[in-house]
Amino acid sequence: MSYSQRHTVAVTTATSGTTTGYTPVVTGRVAAIAYTKPTGTPFASTVDFTITTENSAQTVWTQANQNASATKHPVAAASLPSGAASTLTEVPIYAANERVKIGITNGGAAKTGTFTVLIA
Repeated sequence: MSYSQRHTVAVTTATSGTTTGYTPVVTGRVAAIAYTKPTGTPFASTVDFTITTENSAQTVWTQANQNASATKHPVAAASLPSGAASTLTEVPIYAANERVKIGITNGGAAKTGTFTVLIA
């Protein structure tokens, strides 16, 4: 029986404005990822996200200058075995016994944000 998993990762930047957070090890489709901007000490409006699967390095979400809460439903570009582009343009992103890595840059010193990752 399959089930969904929800993992919440709260991150705080260092004085350099950077940080990296991780979900626990997960297996399944990365169905959604949400960023929740807090009211107290949110990231600077120049914050950039680079969110990937840790081992297979699949891009889940990249964003520059995110200044509001947002939810994304990530997909990847499809390709044929030959490497040519497929007419099926998007396919799900799967994690296999790996963490989702949340990289933050340009976030400002000692700023916070929360990410919720849904694995289906």
